[in-house]
Amino acid sequence: MSISSINTDVCIVGGGSVGALLALHLAHTTNLSVHLIEQQSYDDVCADPRHIALAASTVDTMSQLGIDCATLGYPIKQIHVSDTGYLGQCRLQASELNVPALGYVVSLSALTRQLHIQLGDHPQVIVHYQNRIASHEYANEHHHIASDTQQWVCQYCVVAAGNSQTMPWLLETETQKDYGQYGVVANIKVAGNGPQRYRHTTAFERFTNTGPLAMLPIEDDTYNMLWSMTQDQAKAFLAHSSATQCRLVQEGFGTRLGRFTQMDSPVMFPLRLTQQQSRHQGIIVLGNASQTLHPIAGQGFNLAHRDVVALVRLLADKHPPLDIAETYRKARARDRQSTIQATDWLLHSFSHELLPFVLPRNLGLLAMQKSRWLRQWFARLAMGYR
Repeated sequence: MSISSINTDVCIVGGGSVGALLALHLAHTTNLSVHLIEQQSYDDVCADPRHIALAASTVDTMSQLGIDCATLGYPIKQIHVSDTGYLGQCRLQASELNVPALGYVVSLSALTRQLHIQLGDHPQVIVHYQNRIASHEYANEHHHIASDTQQWVCQYCVVAAGNSQTMPWLLETETQKDYGQYGVVANIKVAGNGPQRYRHTTAFERFTNTGPLAMLPIEDDTYNMLWSMTQDQAKAFLAHSSATQCRLVQEGFGTRLGRFTQMDSPVMFPLRLTQQQSRHQGIIVLGNASQTLHPIAGQGFNLAHRDVVALVRLLADKHPPLDIAETYRKARARDRQSTIQATDWLLHSFSHELLPFVLPRNLGLLAMQKSRWLRQWFARLAMGYR
């Protein structure tokens, strides 16, 4: 059976949040024709149940593209960092920087849906759902990629989804580091009896004996929880009743938010650092297709956002197609490695109970709480301003 062929400037493989963000950004800033190719249906690609924290710099870009993050989630006006069993703690506050929020917690489902809705206003972008890319070749100075029913011929090919297991002919793993931890994710409700200054607009990072415990506000009296622990601990946690799970979270987190009352169906997943690259010259890899990070600092999507911004600049300048992937990789290397190293350092520093680790990290937290300059410097980093 013959399949039809489409000629375009840019093909983006992966229509999730990062691929859709790239397509929308290109539509706003260039006249390039774009085809966004997604393996899932529209409803499925917009059904991601996760919540993510968007840094203020990411929110700024979203606003320029017509995405109002205030309608998709909750503002983070304060970040509270503490170490279980020790005095070290600090609070980063938007009010100290005279900004409305340090970032926003948004539903990834709502964000992806809004990005796809916005794409409908730009005729230069065409989205193809339920198309699984099966092959690629480079010939006559163009990329030729094909699904079972369609072929695309383009100057620039970008991969924004997938991994070396799902697309072994296209991606290969460059680096993989197993942190020996699993993330337990769930939405948890809290009774409204905690201090008012912490309610609704505070994100928490609590370092516990098992691993980091993050709480992100997603509704009145409901938080999205991510707790890092060993595989055995995660399995044992999931086997408990909701009441016991809430009690265990209470013991690890404390009473700052009040009493935890109900947890919705927690799930667990392995925490790894993975970096991937294309097997083919000239293909650009970004977002989770390029790297997955430990979620301790919530930087995965924000790093992907900066990937998108850098790539749009190169595509707008119409760099030579075969050279652009290497130019892009070099341009992003420093930011990527510094983000990965900072994430690793944070995880390593707060995962030990030995005095050489406990004392410096608590002194650091106390120093930051005492120093307005340090708080503002760190807050700007958290906001994504380099």
